[in-house]
Amino acid sequence: KKQISLIDEIRDHQTRWLYIRENPEFKKVIDDVRPQIDAKNDATKTLQSSTSLSGTKPIEDTSNTDRYQLPQFTNVSLQTEEASVVSETVNDLIGRVKANDAAEKSSGGTKFVYQYDKKTQQEIKVFSKSFVILISVLFVLVGGGIGGFYFYTKYSQQKIESEMLTQIKKYKYLGLDKQAVSLYGDLPKNMQQKHFVDVVDLFPLLEAAAIVQVRDLEDLEAVPKISLESRVSIYMSRFWSSMQTQNLDSAQNQIIKAKTLLPSDPLVNENEAILNIRKGQHGKALAAFLKLYNDNNQGRYLVGALESLQGLSGDEKVKNYPVLEKLVDRHIALRFDYRKELLLVQMAFAKIHQNDVLFRLSWKQFINMPVRLSALFQRPALVAPFSYQWKDLEQYKVIVREGLTVSDDTLFKVHDYLESTQLGAAVDYAEKNKDQISDVSVRQQITLLILYALNKKSEILTLEKTNQLDKKSELNHILLALTKVNLDATANVDAHLAFFKENNLKFYQRWVELSALINRKAAAEIRSYLKENFPTETSFTLVNEGRGLLD
Repeated sequence: KKQISLIDEIRDHQTRWLYIRENPEFKKVIDDVRPQIDAKNDATKTLQSSTSLSGTKPIEDTSNTDRYQLPQFTNVSLQTEEASVVSETVNDLIGRVKANDAAEKSSGGTKFVYQYDKKTQQEIKVFSKSFVILISVLFVLVGGGIGGFYFYTKYSQQKIESEMLTQIKKYKYLGLDKQAVSLYGDLPKNMQQKHFVDVVDLFPLLEAAAIVQVRDLEDLEAVPKISLESRVSIYMSRFWSSMQTQNLDSAQNQIIKAKTLLPSDPLVNENEAILNIRKGQHGKALAAFLKLYNDNNQGRYLVGALESLQGLSGDEKVKNYPVLEKLVDRHIALRFDYRKELLLVQMAFAKIHQNDVLFRLSWKQFINMPVRLSALFQRPALVAPFSYQWKDLEQYKVIVREGLTVSDDTLFKVHDYLESTQLGAAVDYAEKNKDQISDVSVRQQITLLILYALNKKSEILTLEKTNQLDKKSELNHILLALTKVNLDATANVDAHLAFFKENNLKFYQRWVELSALINRKAAAEIRSYLKENFPTETSFTLVNEGRGLLD
């Protein structure tokens, strides 16, 4: 400290450096620093001399140098006892600075306070701890928020998908296959793949909607843990695809695989019987269809048996007539599914046995039934395509037409075209042969049939106002009543319902009443109506549609 004080007393800047240079301890340092000082502009130097402080004076003769002498200074050595203390202090400071620099480098950041300041360091520790806690809390809150949002979103999505799957199963149970397929198509792709096994029995509808393809069945079949019923549905899906392309050998292979797993499955046996018809094995097909019908009185089984009968020889046909005639008569009396096809066969049997009375009674019922009535009764989606078609009963048509008059044959032909969904042919035929029918009411009934097939409701109501329709015709009443309730669910159809009650036509009456309730979406009324009138019906599509409106 004394050394520094002595240096500070030298006010003359130039002289101060001269003095310092005299000390061996400072010489090396001064020699290094001095060039930098000399390099500076003279204007930056401050000479604090007595001359500069006294202001401007007259020029004096300075040639006499004896007046000015350099001051004599005491030679101070750093080796003195006091200087050693300074040296130790300086060395200690330098060491601390170096240590601080090293710590700074190792920590990767700058320390803005001296590390040996205990109070400051304590405050830093408290602040650091609080900062860490704050960051941790923020991290937990943000992470929890993100996790909660993700969980909520995922849970909500899973809940929606679960509800959709439940609804799909409900639609399937109710026989609303198209609605089930439509809802299944709204599922995400990964969910569709995961739950394909639940709807594989709707494969034809799924393929038509471009949701799945045949190759998707291979991926599903590779799944190890699926039920026997699902695996059989996979085989039946392949069978359906093979029948679609008329690949009978491939279809036969799928039948064999399915029967190995479930030999008594009705769908497998039904498809096998249809395949036997295609292969010309009509005897096997007839036996299979009769067994199926005895187990479950579905009209399509009886139609399949009658189709098989056409392929048998004359003696075999005669042998099977009694059994089939009895079944046909009983089914027509009790049920409505495939009734028009069975009425056609009943007329053929009556013609074969020359029973004119039965023939005329059957004919009257035939022409008073709507066309395409069989389409209102559901069958499994995996039943072989192109089966139970009106055109497959050609032999019976030929026999029936032999017993008809020209006028009746014209009417029959219109029904025939409409049953085969040949609307254009029906319109052309009716126009060309209208002169064959003298009865105006019959001609108007043909017009009504065609308008209903073309879904021209307004024209039908206009036709009714002409009063040229037979008011005793069952067909006229059912078509007019259905047209009215489909246009307006609250329309007055009391006259038609009274006609049905008077003639004990319960099926037509219920058909119209249920259609009106469905169009009004009256859930409570539909529930009680179905419970009272259709407690066990499962194949009538209108009943299934009504149940689909219930919770």
